[in-house]
Amino acid sequence: MACRESLRSIRSEEELPSLFENAIGVPQGTFTTAFLEAARNRRIIFDNILKVEEYKTAFDNLLPVLNAIKKTIEEMEREIIPLQTRTEKYPELKVEKESLQIEIEGLKKDIDELNQRILALAVKKKGSDRKKGAAGCS
Repeated sequence: MACRESLRSIRSEEELPSLFENAIGVPQGTFTTAFLEAARNRRIIFDNILKVEEYKTAFDNLLPVLNAIKKTIEEMEREIIPLQTRTEKYPELKVEKESLQIEIEGLKKDIDELNQRILALAVKKKGSDRKKGAAGCS
């Protein structure tokens, strides 16, 4: 009785005899009988045992979700194309940037050296101007 109650929670009352005949209590030697039936009868028997209609219903219910996911994927793929186009030269530009940074550092160093040289020359000129001024006063 407990077995019947648990089966009832899984299957409707009308399906139980067919389920028992074809899957649970198949008489010895007749296991393959359902396989030998006409295609239409086989479909009825096995669709009932395998609950094919429930899978069809689940598929039909999930079809809008599947379509929404496909649509989202297509939209994302369309968004990716311009981004790929914008970034396709990234590796080359990165190398160029690094090269330019090295060049900038070298130029900054040159500028610092030139500024020190200008400062030294300005100090030297000032000293020279003083000497000229002192020589001109004497």
